[in-house]
Amino acid sequence: MKQLGVDESTICIYWKAEGRVHLEAASAVWGSGLTVRQAQDLQRVEHRAVAAFTSWREDPAVSCQRLGLQPLAARRLKLAKTFAKRTVEKSRHKDIFTRVENPYPGRGGVRREWREPQCRTKRYQQSAVPFLTKLLNGESA
Repeated sequence: MKQLGVDESTICIYWKAEGRVHLEAASAVWGSGLTVRQAQDLQRVEHRAVAAFTSWREDPAVSCQRLGLQPLAARRLKLAKTFAKRTVEKSRHKDIFTRVENPYPGRGGVRREWREPQCRTKRYQQSAVPFLTKLLNGESA
C-alpha cells in the first residue's frame, strides 16, 4: 500500500481495522495471563507493522504515538474493562461476578462492589475471572 502511494493515515486506519484486531482477539480472557515476554512479542509485532508503513528511521514507539495508536498493553486493559462492564450489565453470564450486598470502603478507601474469588494459587489469581473482578472494583490489576 505504501508503494502504491497510499498515505500513512489511511494505512494506519487499515492496520487498526484489519491487523491489530488479530493481536487483540479474546484479550479479555487471556490478557491477564500474559508473561512479560509474550507482551513484548505482541508489541514487537505492532512496532514492525507500523515501521513497515512509516519511515524506517523513526522509532516505532514514536511512530505509534504520532499516529495515535495506544500501546497494546493499555489497549488490552481497556478492552478487558469494557468486556467486564458489559458482561455485568447486559449479558446472560452475569452470574460469573457476585455483587457484594453492603459494599463499604476497605483499605485505601477502595469501595469493592464485586466479591473477589478466593485464589489459592497464583495461576488462578492470574486467570480471567479474578482479573476482571479486580478491574470492576476499580483496581489496576
